[in-house]
Amino acid sequence: MKLAVISFTRTGEGICEKLSKALSAAGADCPGYSGRKTGNAGSMLQPVSGTLSEWTGQQFAACDGLIFVGAAGIAVRLIAPYLKDKLTDPAVVVVDEAGKFAISLLSGHVGGANRLTEWIAKILDAVPVVTTASDVRGRTAIDVWAADHGLVLTDRKLAKEIAAALLDGETVGYFSDYPISQPEGTGYEADVVHRLNVWVTCRRQEAPGIFLRLIPKKLVLGIGCRRGTPGDVIETAVRETLEEHHLDIHGVSGVASIDLKKDEAGLLETAAGLGIPFSTYSSEELAAVQGDFSESGFVRQVTGVGNVCERSALCCAGTGGRLIVKKQVHNGVTVAVAEKTGGGRMTMQRHASVVIFGGTSEGRELAEYAEARHIPVLVSVVSGYGESLLRESDLVQVHTGALDEAAMRQFLLEAAPKLVLDATHPYARVVTEQVAALCRELAISYQRILRGSETEKAAGQDSGMQEDRQDLAPVFVVDSVSEAAACLKQDSRPVLLTTGSKELEVFAGDPVLRERIFARVLPDSQVLKKCEDLGLHGAHIIAMQGPFSVELNYALLRTVQAGWLVTKEAGKRGGFAEKIEAARQCGVSVVVIRRPVH
Repeated sequence: MKLAVISFTRTGEGICEKLSKALSAAGADCPGYSGRKTGNAGSMLQPVSGTLSEWTGQQFAACDGLIFVGAAGIAVRLIAPYLKDKLTDPAVVVVDEAGKFAISLLSGHVGGANRLTEWIAKILDAVPVVTTASDVRGRTAIDVWAADHGLVLTDRKLAKEIAAALLDGETVGYFSDYPISQPEGTGYEADVVHRLNVWVTCRRQEAPGIFLRLIPKKLVLGIGCRRGTPGDVIETAVRETLEEHHLDIHGVSGVASIDLKKDEAGLLETAAGLGIPFSTYSSEELAAVQGDFSESGFVRQVTGVGNVCERSALCCAGTGGRLIVKKQVHNGVTVAVAEKTGGGRMTMQRHASVVIFGGTSEGRELAEYAEARHIPVLVSVVSGYGESLLRESDLVQVHTGALDEAAMRQFLLEAAPKLVLDATHPYARVVTEQVAALCRELAISYQRILRGSETEKAAGQDSGMQEDRQDLAPVFVVDSVSEAAACLKQDSRPVLLTTGSKELEVFAGDPVLRERIFARVLPDSQVLKKCEDLGLHGAHIIAMQGPFSVELNYALLRTVQAGWLVTKEAGKRGGFAEKIEAARQCGVSVVVIRRPVH
């Protein structure tokens, strides 16, 4: 979100700086400006070049929202020449120079000024002032609700009529082809036709009564074509196919084909013209799709798979997708249409500003930070344990389950975030490389959130074996799990293994080590079964969930009579220092698996 905040008085500059810092820290691009001719020395605020009117015109065109710290009258006069339309004007919020009130002045609904006002009020501990009738009366504005759910508004005039009817106490009918619940609040009745009605659909059929169609991005196009087919020919084929089957082009969320066509100019041009992503899949991926397809021997000979358009549409639609238009041929171009069948959750995913990968404590804290600042996030975790760390809400969505590269690409395409935060475990090298590569491919901003390394600080060494410090346990720093296992074979002392279950096979699979190992793992049924399958039973399985204090680590080391402690370089959040200190107190040798570099 691009914002700009400006103050006009010396008193207001403090408020202006505070908002600029807080909003920027929350992920917005929000520089602060001073409208005074002579600003304060040392102020972070930028001086306005040119006139205030010129500055306002520039920001009005470039920003999602403007914040004026000062009198509302000044703001009104400055923005007046640039007002165009409620669907295109940015949000405008006014804050008095004492920071007592935050006033939603312009574009409260679609522009997001009402939400921005609430956000600013929380930062300043101010009173939010919202005057839009639907908010005052507790009625959900249909244009706002549609925008929140990624639905295309087909008739602005009818949307205004519905809003007026709701304010007059009239009931509006609600219908949906998808499991998307009706707007919260009063005034809507599901599946009952009234004078005015709302219909969430990708269909273009006429209905008996007055219906405002809201179109979700549920359709995916699978396309095949000859090399060199012009973009306008492909787009015509797409439009004719959709028109013949009474489908709205605004409901299309993606174009897909075989990877042999990844550089096909006409397909790239079509996707760009429609403003949607273009995805490609290998012949192996397409061949794995189950279904009854219109197969062609010639196509199989050329591409390795008997049908491209139908299979690629289903690939792109993801799990649960269904083919609603089989192969259509228009001027040598084959087009098929698949429909995503996921419900409201997938719709909400597409409108998360930020995607967070990682069922870690860092991931949880990032989600809580975002929620507190009214930033919608989608968090992807692998396990039920990772999910248990998070609290779902209107702003925090959780996806649980492992994602391979293809599934992760589809996940990011559907979520369409502005920013991806990779808060996976420091040792999740493969996942990190995969996420980073996909973000580069899809032009999504990417940040790795990596907990600090404490190996040198806690272990008191740079690398190798530490034996010249009598107050520290011997510490071996190795680069891999296999090196750690080899290190343990120096003697026959019991081992407290605290590296989790992921690489347990390397240790428990060695009959020399298996009987010496006491594995501390998460109390998860699948993890416990894995331990038993690897031959670990009874007291050799310590099923506990952290955090672990020095005292608890000490007690466990004593209980199993450990001579060795194996740990990863997990940083402060992973309790690394507590493990090292407990080992020092017990005189236990330590093997540290160095974190991978990424």
